[in-house]
Amino acid sequence: MELASWRLPRIYVAATFDDGVDVQFMCSRAAELLLSQTVHWWEHEGPNVDEKFGRIDADGVKSADFFAMYHSGKRSAGKYIEMGIAIALGKPIFTFGEDLTTVFRCFVDRHFHHDVFDPEKAAEQLYVAISEIYAIRGRCMLCGDKIHFWQRKTGRGSKHSKCKKKLRKCN
Repeated sequence: MELASWRLPRIYVAATFDDGVDVQFMCSRAAELLLSQTVHWWEHEGPNVDEKFGRIDADGVKSADFFAMYHSGKRSAGKYIEMGIAIALGKPIFTFGEDLTTVFRCFVDRHFHHDVFDPEKAAEQLYVAISEIYAIRGRCMLCGDKIHFWQRKTGRGSKHSKCKKKLRKCN
């Protein structure tokens, strides 16, 4: 990827409409870690509204670099449709919350189990997982520069020594 076209990672976090408050908090914490949510679907006018929101959400999944899903155990067809779009597009997929009980869990790159969902912890786990992917690809997550082999090997691609952006380090 050329530096002229470099941008910070974009995510789409799916969940049931009832879990929108938790996802909103998670995404605001993720934004502090320089990850941006493509669509703020929790601001839609309710769970069963105009089909234009389905198109907006699908476009949000398409424009994201990474897909995440919060699974609280509540049923929702929408989050699985969004996950299907992400699978079809080959997006890296992360899930949070209860274990998935779907045959499509084989497409999940990483699952973070939460007995009680902690949106702040989930945002930090998502940041670390994404920075590891960038490190494996040999790029700094923040500026796009190539990183040294030892930074890839240790998963420290986001802590690039030449990068001038400041970032809170996650534990």
